[in-house]
Amino acid sequence: MKSFRKLKGTLAHGVDCVTGTFQKPEEAVFIVGFWNSGTTWFQQMVSKMVGAKRIFDPFYFHINEYRRLVEKRINQVSFQWPFANVYCPFYGDTLECDDLVQKYVRTSLTGKLRGAVPQEHGGEWVRHIRERRSEHFRRRIVTKCVRGQFVAPAVHRQFGTPVLHIWRDPRAVFASLKRRNWRWFEQASLRALLTAGSDGRSQYAAQHAGYLEKLDAEGTFAMKMAAYWALTENYVERELSGFDGFVSVNYDQMVLEPEQALNTVADVLDVSCSIEEDAVEKNSNTTQSTRHDISKMNRIAGWKSELNSSQLRSIEEV
Repeated sequence: MKSFRKLKGTLAHGVDCVTGTFQKPEEAVFIVGFWNSGTTWFQQMVSKMVGAKRIFDPFYFHINEYRRLVEKRINQVSFQWPFANVYCPFYGDTLECDDLVQKYVRTSLTGKLRGAVPQEHGGEWVRHIRERRSEHFRRRIVTKCVRGQFVAPAVHRQFGTPVLHIWRDPRAVFASLKRRNWRWFEQASLRALLTAGSDGRSQYAAQHAGYLEKLDAEGTFAMKMAAYWALTENYVERELSGFDGFVSVNYDQMVLEPEQALNTVADVLDVSCSIEEDAVEKNSNTTQSTRHDISKMNRIAGWKSELNSSQLRSIEEV
């Protein structure tokens, strides 16, 4: 079975390399957003709307090519779980300072990235969510990243690639992470994630260094997640708000008024907003099975009955 998956991945990559020869980075779409904020669901809808194929989370630390790049920039010993899983690369205004990273991002936007991971982690990654073989033969690319907030401005300025940012209420994000028992933010050092290194992140988060150190020592899961959410999500908005080719989409609006939200996206991408209703209603590949048939109100406000007052206060105070 593993050999068959590897063969499928190799063939799909081969097709992508051929179609990618005719694809320009500025024709791609770059989606960013925090974990459990609807990025996969949003990518699913946008790719259908523009007739594109999907590249899934190219900044995942198990991807061989990506890991080699990052280990050259930071202490190789420190790039371990859980730090590596929530680490967001930072490139400020441009990718020109690093030819290898610029090439890596370009291949992610044109579909040429191999993006395989070790067999013990599934073997395939960036193409595993494609549902039909026909998707491989599409030319345009929609790339989505949950670790791309610090890279998105540079991608937009370097290549002119449209950037779509989907954001969700941090209380809803925390409730979703809690359901899955994804506690990486509790276990990783925020100070290391946001101030270590000479890539520009330390200047961005410098004023919060003392607070981050305090959170590392005393902060709860909710507090640390909220702080990381705020500093990563706000960076995208601060750097790109008001620029052509950038759209900020709220998850709640996507759930309640998808046509209005997608019309805004379609205008920026210069395509018609033609997407079937069942595509909007369809669960993403990463949606928990226990959440498949819940109501719209439960999707956007279920956290109100799931979080206690202490957790709510911790998130709201951050």
